[in-house]
Amino acid sequence: MKVIHHIVLFLLVILVSVYGLGSEPWIQMKGYHKNGKKLVCKSSGWYPELEYPEQWMSEDGDNVIQAETRYQQDSKGLVDVQNNNEITKQSTNRFKCLIRNKILKTAQEAMIRISGDIFPVDPAWIVPLLVTLCLLIAALSAVIYWNVKQYRRIKEWKRICDCEVSVTLDVETANPWLEVSEDLKSLRYTRTWRSLPDTGKRFTKRECVLGSEGFTSGQHYWEVEVAENQWWSLGVAAESVNRKDWVRLSPETGFWTIERVDDQLNINSSSRSCLSADQIPRKVGVFLSYECGTVSFYCVDTKSHLHTFTGNKFTGRLYPFFWNWYLNKCLRICSGSGSGL
Repeated sequence: MKVIHHIVLFLLVILVSVYGLGSEPWIQMKGYHKNGKKLVCKSSGWYPELEYPEQWMSEDGDNVIQAETRYQQDSKGLVDVQNNNEITKQSTNRFKCLIRNKILKTAQEAMIRISGDIFPVDPAWIVPLLVTLCLLIAALSAVIYWNVKQYRRIKEWKRICDCEVSVTLDVETANPWLEVSEDLKSLRYTRTWRSLPDTGKRFTKRECVLGSEGFTSGQHYWEVEVAENQWWSLGVAAESVNRKDWVRLSPETGFWTIERVDDQLNINSSSRSCLSADQIPRKVGVFLSYECGTVSFYCVDTKSHLHTFTGNKFTGRLYPFFWNWYLNKCLRICSGSGSGL
């Protein structure tokens, strides 16, 4: 029996010397790939080249799809084994690399556990999330933009209203077809000619009237109610305008005005143009900035800008201007009534 035992030991020594058992595998993570992680399993010192490639297994023993196995022989003739594999998130995230030698009926294995937090997020979740975030950002940006715009508009409107002045009508300039109220705040076209003294200041051809006070500097704002009137013109006129003949209302003749004719708003300039507005105003604001050379018009109902005459160099006295040609309908100055903010 002792002889047989020694013979077996001798054969085992010969077998081990002919076949290399290989080292214990080690696993390394090599970054992300598509929806999973890339793992590399390496082992060295095998001889001869393995008949079976490496196997990747999950903790429950199921084979994991494997990639190409690479073999490299070192200077001593032993074989190094490397296998690159792509794994996706599992229930336990435990993976085992198994290397078998069919001849020796032996195997080497290594196990790794990967935290689920390091797996890439499923793109199926990313797209809706990104879309939702983009929509939220867009909505938030729109709200911020709207609020900033509203704040600036309200601030500008308050600045304009702070320049409000009390305007009254100068009866000595009123056309005889017009009737001026006792408080000098409204005028009405009556189609009844009144015999009035011609002071040289009176308009005799156009149904116009000027404000009592003229301006040679500063900023001035006033409001006029035009609610039911469909034929009117408002703005600013130079003191030097022709009051005895019919002249076109335009900056070239000393008038900076807008007008309503039926359901259309117009800008009175050298070439009359239609004024785009969301609605016909019931109350119009006029803002004169003398040094800036501008005359601006606003829809008081919506606190929105209608039009601005720019690029003017004013030199003489300017007066509030009113024209009314709608029978028995009034234009009424409402400045000083607290109609601003």
